[in-house]
Amino acid sequence: MRWELSPEQEMFRDSFREWLAAYAATATVRQWLSDDDVGPFEARLAAEGWLGAGFSEAAGGQGGGLLELALTAAGPAAVAWERPGQGVLRITLQRPPANALGVPLIEGLNHALDDASGDQDIKIIVVVSGVPGFFAAGADIKHMATANADAFAA
Repeated sequence: MRWELSPEQEMFRDSFREWLAAYAATATVRQWLSDDDVGPFEARLAAEGWLGAGFSEAAGGQGGGLLELALTAAGPAAVAWERPGQGVLRITLQRPPANALGVPLIEGLNHALDDASGDQDIKIIVVVSGVPGFFAAGADIKHMATANADAFAA
């Protein structure tokens, strides 16, 4: 099954990504992570109305639904993919600060490849990094330190 966003949902997603790119640059995200303080981001997210995406206008929201709320909550996905030309799938790793190979990145890669698996026209897959200075840092050591054996089961 292939699921597609409506044009309005794509516009919402793209607008939110643009807002994130303007407000949450890589250096800023790295600073929040090193300080272990995402409070400023959460405050601005709420102040600028993004958290109201899933609520009706009568309730003070933006009139979206659960999908729009989920798109906002998902924020920048760890992996994005597109078909920039015929026969080409471009996968972008975007998990600051260093594209650590943890669950979000691996699941994102799986989704991208699952999406492409039914497309017989794809002949080339290009994997790039959206994190300046890094391709992929290797295993997510923070996740490994807290995970049990079941987290690593195939």
